[in-house]
Amino acid sequence: MSFPIFNELVRQAARGDILYNDDTTMKVLSLMEENQDKTVNERTGIFTTGIISQIGDDRKIALFYTGRNHAGENIARLYGIRDKDCPPPIQMCDALSCNFSDEFKRIL
Repeated sequence: MSFPIFNELVRQAARGDILYNDDTTMKVLSLMEENQDKTVNERTGIFTTGIISQIGDDRKIALFYTGRNHAGENIARLYGIRDKDCPPPIQMCDALSCNFSDEFKRIL
C-alpha cells in the first residue's frame, strides 16, 4: 500500500536540523496475540515512537510509528534517506541506548 503524503513528510523530516524522539509502550491487540505464539516473532515489545523534526526556525513535522521497532531503529530510517550534503542533525532524546543508532553521524 502506498502512502504518498506520509512518504513525502518522512522525506522532508529527514532534512531536519533538530530531531526530537522518544518511545512509549503501546498495546496493539494483534501484536499482543502474536506474543502468545513465541514461534512467530522473537521480539515482544510494542512501542510508539514520536519523532519531531524541526526544519529551520518555523517548520516542524511530527511522525509517529507504532510497532516492534524502537526509536533508534525508526530514526535510523530518517538518517538513511537524509541527503548526504546535509550536516549532521542535532538529536534530542533521553540517554537510553535504544533511542539512537550509531550507524549515522549526529550531534547528540
